[in-house]
Amino acid sequence: VAEWRASCDEAAALPPLLGEAPGARSLARCVLEHAAKRHAMADERSRHVCLSQLHASTKCELLDDMEGMLELQRRHQRLVRDRLVEVGGDADSGIDDSDGESAGACAQVGRPSLRRLTQENRSVFRHTQALVQNLLAADVIRNAEMRLDAPTGPQLDDLLADQAFIDHDLELLLEINLCMHRQIATRHDMSRM
Repeated sequence: VAEWRASCDEAAALPPLLGEAPGARSLARCVLEHAAKRHAMADERSRHVCLSQLHASTKCELLDDMEGMLELQRRHQRLVRDRLVEVGGDADSGIDDSDGESAGACAQVGRPSLRRLTQENRSVFRHTQALVQNLLAADVIRNAEMRLDAPTGPQLDDLLADQAFIDHDLELLLEINLCMHRQIATRHDMSRM
């Protein structure tokens, strides 16, 4: 596939996935054209079989990305929960997890479906957002309780801890964003098959 993509990119000078021009060919179309040249695919059924196989492998790509994103979401959730406990907030108040799956709900025989992974991902995301809201409330309360005559040493330590948390939080959010971008690009490519 990489060889076909490279030759297709050189021959057609495909634009990048973001901001593709109308009428540009997808990876699936390039593979189909090159497969037709290398293998005798005279009828529509052969082309359909080729595209179906490519679609199935692309679905596996989506599953891999979704599982990776779910793991990153869980790490982000643990990070926010740990920080909330560290600053003295309540990690469980105001969080309704009734519509979600438990963290281990995807552990089943075989590979979970895209639908199930998407549902669990949404549940973890909602729970994490509730934790973020609780963390923000705890930070506001913590800042409001500071006294002007308090020693600067503990305040500097708090600022350093806040900065370390923010750096780790942004790193995880960037990784989640990259996974989401890959999923969008893959789904876009699948829709053009």
